[in-house]
Amino acid sequence: MTYEFPLEPDYFYILKTVAYHQNQDRWKMKVMIDGEEVAEIEYEAGIPESRELVISPEFYTDSIISVSFECDDGDFAAVGPVYIYRYESETMGGKTGTSNGPMAQKSSSSNSGSIAIFPNPFNYGINISFPNQTGAKFSIKVYDVTGRLIQNIYDGPVYRKQVLNWNGKDENGTMVSQGIYFLRIRNYDSGDTFCMKVLKIK
Repeated sequence: MTYEFPLEPDYFYILKTVAYHQNQDRWKMKVMIDGEEVAEIEYEAGIPESRELVISPEFYTDSIISVSFECDDGDFAAVGPVYIYRYESETMGGKTGTSNGPMAQKSSSSNSGSIAIFPNPFNYGINISFPNQTGAKFSIKVYDVTGRLIQNIYDGPVYRKQVLNWNGKDENGTMVSQGIYFLRIRNYDSGDTFCMKVLKIK
């Protein structure tokens, strides 16, 4: 699996990813940036394992990095959300430091406008934001990794800055177990249908 992120050279960045699998035994995978191994993650079945690391500025002098995950031990590399956090550089009294700045992360979008899902990973529920919508009709459903329908979240028009919520429960009102789930989002007006992956943790 490979992802590409555009990064601005004048900032500091931290990469955070969550490894997770539902098979058996202990798995291991390599984290590569621009083809160079920067970390190794070992993760047990059913237990999400997070890893954070500072991205060396040498990797994004060309304003882009390629992040890859390669199987080292197990059936395949299994990765949840991948985040890039940006920290602004600042100079005070001749010393350069960092401060929390805006976050840059991989996002999904359709022809009808961007959709934001947060928090991800989540404990008790997620919010689904539609910052650019002006009344298009959407269908939003949640499925597990086997393709089983978990919850029909919403079916109807969506407007600018509207935020919908999934409480992390199935259609019987039972909280789902930890693991990976997929939001199937369909825009009836444009015909677009796409999926966004979320991770339920304890």
